[in-house]
Amino acid sequence: MRQRLQPSRAETGAVRAGARAERQNKHGNYRCCFCQVRRRAGSRGGRIESAVGRVYEDKLSASFRWFAVGLRLPAGLSRSESRLKVWPVIIARLPAPQCLRMFAIFSEILGITAPVFAMLFLGLLLKRLGQIDAAFISTATSLVFNVSMPAMLFLAILHADLRTALQPALLGYFVLATVVGFLLVWGWALWRVPRVDRGVYVQGAFRGNNGIIGLALATSLYGDYGLSLGGVLGGVVILSYNSLSAIVLAIYSPNAKASVWSISKNILRNPLILGVLAAIPFAYWQVRLPAWLTTSGEYLAQLTLPLALICIGATLSLASLRESGKVALGASVMKMVWLPLLGTLGAFFCGFREAELGILFLFFASPTAAASFVMAKAAGANHQLAAAIIVITTLAAAITTNIGLFVLQWGGWI
Repeated sequence: MRQRLQPSRAETGAVRAGARAERQNKHGNYRCCFCQVRRRAGSRGGRIESAVGRVYEDKLSASFRWFAVGLRLPAGLSRSESRLKVWPVIIARLPAPQCLRMFAIFSEILGITAPVFAMLFLGLLLKRLGQIDAAFISTATSLVFNVSMPAMLFLAILHADLRTALQPALLGYFVLATVVGFLLVWGWALWRVPRVDRGVYVQGAFRGNNGIIGLALATSLYGDYGLSLGGVLGGVVILSYNSLSAIVLAIYSPNAKASVWSISKNILRNPLILGVLAAIPFAYWQVRLPAWLTTSGEYLAQLTLPLALICIGATLSLASLRESGKVALGASVMKMVWLPLLGTLGAFFCGFREAELGILFLFFASPTAAASFVMAKAAGANHQLAAAIIVITTLAAAITTNIGLFVLQWGGWI
């Protein structure tokens, strides 16, 4: 006599799920975000196949993964035994769940922001250990502002493909939204922010870290298209952000005269703007620099972010965060909530969809750039407030960016 085989709980549950799906759907298909149960009428013995499983989507891929738990009748068994013996088979192609895509984006943001916080905490630790002091911070900040950051911006514009991804409508909208957001923040600062902190508040509330976080996320979501379009958009970002920041810092700087001529001189002498303007002809006519010169420029450019972030971390303290807490929190909410919301809504009503709308949102929702600290310190403004805004917005980006992408994908707009 053949030994009687007992089904497991999982196998019995799969059979019941298949029967339930048959009752719910006349075609025998039942799908949700996480699972699919499918029952087919088979050949001899009434073959039953079901699939109950979770799917995993790679964070940079839109492809589907095959996964299922199937039930098939083996050959050579009696009818009674056939009801009990089951074998797993892969039979179903399942759609990728929305929540796993959000988790992948969240992981991508953490992967980008974690090195930023590592450098910030390293600067704080080195300051506590006495390895760096105020003199080093001042000298290093001046080096970043006058040498390494202009070299980084020059190379960023030089490597951008201005002709392939040039979209005048999208670029024009971004410039318009940036200027409108800048004016809105400035108007709010006139009403709610003390005069001594207005320049730093305005710069921190409208200036995003698009060259690092925004571009990296655009490339992660849209591949080469996101890289090329984000690179060209980054060139516009650099020029507009630095020009507007130079204006507002010059007006409220304690060391500058707020006349039209002095403000114009500060803009034209700004090393960051000079680096951008110098790179535009090379990028447009695709002029190649000698290999040794490009490599030397890359060495300088690679100093920028680590050195700037270490200086920011060394400037941070609990006392300064408490002193600038209310103003820094207000600028952070403006940067991470209100301006991305208004800018993305405007882009939606202007007809932008899919990748263009997604990239615009990522650029609007990027946290405050580290360059705002460098420019604030160079202008003699409240650089501790600038450092606090950078830290708060970078922490908030992991949450607000995911929420925004989820809403846009849920609505089917990107």
